[in-house]
Amino acid sequence: MSGRPNGSPRLPPRWFVRFAWTVHRAICRLTGGRRGLWRPKTDTWGMMRLKTIGRRTGKGRSAILGY
Repeated sequence: MSGRPNGSPRLPPRWFVRFAWTVHRAICRLTGGRRGLWRPKTDTWGMMRLKTIGRRTGKGRSAILGY
């Protein structure tokens, strides 16, 4: 047995997910956000880049969010 209930989806390995996100972030950065981010539609969700500045350090940080 695989240790997961019948009918549950099989997830890819953690290293693959992290690699895919690294590639996705690189595509967004290299194209200036023209590729890799999209607006939500009636049947799908959207993706956006959130930029913040740290309260104590003052460093800029960014994250890609699905909404």
